Amino acid sequence: MQFLLERLAASPAMLAGQPDASELRTAVAAQLARIVSARPVETPSGDMTLLQFGMPSIVETALGSAAQLDRYAARLTMLIAHYEPRLLHPSVTLEPVQGRLTPYRLVVSGMLAPDGDLLTFRFDLSDH
Repeated sequence: MQFLLERLAASPAMLAGQPDASELRTAVAAQLARIVSARPVETPSGDMTLLQFGMPSIVETALGSAAQLDRYAARLTMLIAHYEPRLLHPSVTLEPVQGRLTPYRLVVSGMLAPDGDLLTFRFDLSDH
C-alpha cells in the first residue's frame, strides 16, 4: 500500500509494490511525521474521520507529566493503527531520558514486512 505522494515520488521498486526495507522504513517514518505534525479538527460526533487526522500540539502537554504523555501516546497508537497499516503491532512507549530538559521521550515501535520477513521498526519522536 502506498499513499498518493509516495507513488508520485517513488522508485521503480516502490511502484511495483515491492519496496526494499529502507524505502519502507522511510515511507512509514514520513507518514508518522505527518500524523504528529498535523492538527486535528474535533467533530461533535467524536467518530474517526479524516478531520481527526493528526495530534494535538505537544507544546500544550506538560512534558514532565507521565499521565498526559500516556494519553498522547494512546491517541497516537490509535491513529497509527488507523492511518498507517504498514506498521504491524504498533506501540508508543514513554522512555525516561537522563540529562535533558524533558524527562521522557516517546518512541514508536512495531514490525514491517517488506518481503514477508518481519523487521523491527523504531521511530524516536524527539528526533523529529
